Amino acid sequence: MTAAQLATEHNHYYADPAAPKQGALYDMPYDYADPGPLGASALLPQSMPADVTEYLSAVPHTAWLQQAVQGSGIFYADDPVELKAGSTSSIDWGRGPLAPGVGRHTILPDAVGANDCQACVAGADLQLNFNDFDDSTPGQQGSPGYQADGTPFQLNSTMSTYQNGTLLGTTPGNSGFSLSNAPADGAQYKVVYDTSAAMPQLSQSTSADTTLVFSTTAAAESGAALTPLGNCPGQSGTTPCLVLPVLDLSSQLAVSEDNTAAPGARRWS
Repeated sequence: MTAAQLATEHNHYYADPAAPKQGALYDMPYDYADPGPLGASALLPQSMPADVTEYLSAVPHTAWLQQAVQGSGIFYADDPVELKAGSTSSIDWGRGPLAPGVGRHTILPDAVGANDCQACVAGADLQLNFNDFDDSTPGQQGSPGYQADGTPFQLNSTMSTYQNGTLLGTTPGNSGFSLSNAPADGAQYKVVYDTSAAMPQLSQSTSADTTLVFSTTAAAESGAALTPLGNCPGQSGTTPCLVLPVLDLSSQLAVSEDNTAAPGARRWS
């Protein structure tokens, strides 16, 4: 490996000030010419917040799968990324505010299950799955994990789903729903997802109330075909995956790496 084959990545790890400082990092290169992992790193201990620079292989047909675990027990997984030799990038991890979302994801060939659509419909099959702690970086998926001592992160959640105004069901401890009998001519849906966590290592984003309202009518779905690289239930040669028309909130707040900010104007998108 030569310097000319490397990419520089500046990682900025944000953290809840109430959480233990000890977190962890994980990197795995993936070869798409001969699909399979090339050898993952160990789960490396890392104090957070922190700024860490990595020099990663950028040889052809190679992508990187990267993960980070905060001391609070929140686990982040990034979309696979192909790096260009000589490039420099900057990535924020766990930058708040943290909230449920379906994310905006980059799809690569044969990406180890990462190409499963979180919010899609194909014929009568419909599914929507939330990530519980999406941050400010598109493509990063935040979910409850484990603290450094092995204690699981305790998240309470309830999801209620409505179809054309009728309650289909309310389920506790579930971050997604699926249907196998969605109306062929489409329907109006409302999904209400409430989460809460009461733990001493968590002082931010302790609760969230998220409501998504969307339609699966032909007009609403116009132009929403998922790339052929993606997957979803019900997909076939004659039944493509259609991306559900749901909004994804991205906040770019001027916060420090302990996710706190001074009073003042904030930008949301």
